[in-house]
Amino acid sequence: MRGADPTSGDPRGEGRSASDAGALALIARMEPVPMKKLSGRLGLAKSSVTALVDRLEAEGLAERVAKPGDRRTTLVALTA
Repeated sequence: MRGADPTSGDPRGEGRSASDAGALALIARMEPVPMKKLSGRLGLAKSSVTALVDRLEAEGLAERVAKPGDRRTTLVALTA
């Protein structure tokens, strides 16, 4: 079987960057996950995680959610 097309934008994570696919897997295991924890687990700068989550939100795969009781913390969860 051939490899996935890296430009396909397949929502299952195929054809995604390693960071995007890793983030989707981590969010699925730990959701909702604080963006700070996502940054640490992926080894990415906070600004890179912000851009990554922006991409996932634009594709309808993830959403930012306020943490109940702590407005300083932003959580990331899968949309469906």
